[in-house]
Amino acid sequence: VHVRGNHDAYHGEVFADFPVQERVVDGATLTVLDTARNAQVNGSISAEQIDWLDELASRTSTPVMVFGHHHVWSPEHDPRSDDFFGIRPDDSEALFAVFARRPNLIGYFAGHTHRNRRVHVPSAGGAPFVEVASVKDFPGAVAEYRIHEGGVVQVFRRISDPAALAWSEKTRNMYEGGYGAYAFGRLGDRCFTLFDRR
Repeated sequence: VHVRGNHDAYHGEVFADFPVQERVVDGATLTVLDTARNAQVNGSISAEQIDWLDELASRTSTPVMVFGHHHVWSPEHDPRSDDFFGIRPDDSEALFAVFARRPNLIGYFAGHTHRNRRVHVPSAGGAPFVEVASVKDFPGAVAEYRIHEGGVVQVFRRISDPAALAWSEKTRNMYEGGYGAYAFGRLGDRCFTLFDRR
């Protein structure tokens, strides 16, 4: 399952612009929202996507994991602006409202920022909104999700090919040396358990 990101949408490309996707696996329902906006860096979620997610959560008995390219605007951390680098504030708030209504939505996961970070949004019922680092630069990693009866574990995995790791290390000092700490994040942002909020 794949979805476009902002680099795919810069020039109006429609590759993988599926507004919504749903996959059922043992113990969970996985959903993917296309958050990319044509010719824009930041993201959005339409009212139709919000309604679809709300309906899906209402009819699903399993925990639901929600994936999109862009991260949410955080009312506790980010200035309010329609130019926000992630999902615009109004759209983020609409997503929070669905999470508040549907406690079987156990988390939202995005890769736009190329960093590991997890924030809990009170207006979303305390649900976690997760950002995952990039495989193409430091720390060169992916997130794996292990689904158990009691919850879902996010496991941080670095790439293992020596040439790929060497490239990853070259990018550690981007942005005047600050990229490594920014992208790596705290241990609690990389590996953790998500619980069904019901």
